[in-house]
This record gives sequence, C-alpha cells and structure tokens, in this order.
Amino acid sequence: MKTVLSIQSQVAGARVGNSVAAFAMERLGVRVLQLPTVLLGRRPDHGPPGGGPIPTATLSAMIEGLAADGVLAEVDAVLSGYLGAVDHVGVVLDAVARVKAANAKAVFVCDPVLGDDGKLFVRDEIADAVMNGLWRHADWLTPNVFELGLLTGRTVDSLESAREAAREVGKPVLCSSIRTALGLGNLLAAPTGDWFCETPRLPRAQKAPAIC
Repeated sequence: MKTVLSIQSQVAGARVGNSVAAFAMERLGVRVLQLPTVLLGRRPDHGPPGGGPIPTATLSAMIEGLAADGVLAEVDAVLSGYLGAVDHVGVVLDAVARVKAANAKAVFVCDPVLGDDGKLFVRDEIADAVMNGLWRHADWLTPNVFELGLLTGRTVDSLESAREAAREVGKPVLCSSIRTALGLGNLLAAPTGDWFCETPRLPRAQKAPAIC
C-alpha cells in the first residue's frame, strides 16, 4: 500500500483540499496522512469562510509527531495544496526534505493552489512564496491553466499554449481546466510524452430557494 502525506486545506462545507483528496486516494487503496493548513467552514471564494490558518508551530509539531512514530519513512509522496500562511511554505519544504531523507524514492507533488478564472484566491504574499519558491522544489506539478500561466509568465488559454508552458517547466505537469470546444480537458505533459482527455462542462448546480 502506498502512503501519501497530504498537506492542504480542510473545509467543512466543501469537497476541496483534504476533504476530497483523501477520499479519492483512499478509494484507490492509498493510505493518506492528512495535515490541514487551514480549518474553514466554507470556501473563501464564497465569502468570509470562518475558521482560519493552522498556526505554523502547530503544523510543524504535527509533523514532529509523525516523525516520532517513524511514519515519515513510510511516505511515498508528499502532496501540498492550499496554504494558509507564508510560513507554511517552509514547513512543507522541511517535511519534503525529511521524507526524502528517510525514503530516497519519495516524490514531492505540488498543487500550486493560487486561483482560477483569472483571479487569485490566496493573499499576494502567499502567491509570491509559491511562485518564487515552493513549486521549483517539486518533482510533479498539478496546476490549472491560470496557475500554469502564473508560474511560467505565459498566457495559457488553449491546449497548445498549455503544452508549451508545461514543456518550459521541465518536469511532469498535470494541467487541469483547459477550455475546449467540448468543455474542459486535462493535460499530462511528461518527458515520455503528452496525454490529453476532455469532458463536457456541466452547469453549476443552482441553490434551492429558501423555504419559509
């Protein structure tokens, strides 16, 4: 059984971050160690989310707890996602270094959660820390098209421009939310070749009217 250390958000009212990542990976038979970077009531793009970031010292202490149990040597991949504070970048990189020291075959997969549809949904200082520090240490990247454009300084608005940007990154990239005539597509660009799949875009569910 593979083990993933997943360091990202925990949102009570939405299937994002660890709330969905852990479920999906566990369905595939992967053991998931969940470390929350934030505890929120709802998604920040919906308004004031409630809750807030996990203190950096607390996040570091949780990793110390895993290390004390000898668990870091069992980790096959570290996955990072939404970060709630600039200092979380250092915690993630420290965790990656410790995991790789314990297991030389482990990889770091960075989901550079910055925004979507042309808008940031993290603070500017967090975006800067991810764009100018965190992602360059990753073995794999999983950005959406907006994030891939931010990381490469390119306009990424098509399959071909996504391919060009991914090649510039120089490491395996899984890019999501590429708009196509059919709907949306995902591109996996790796040294051994590119793979692309697409699916129709479903309409957003409308909220049911309030019942008085």
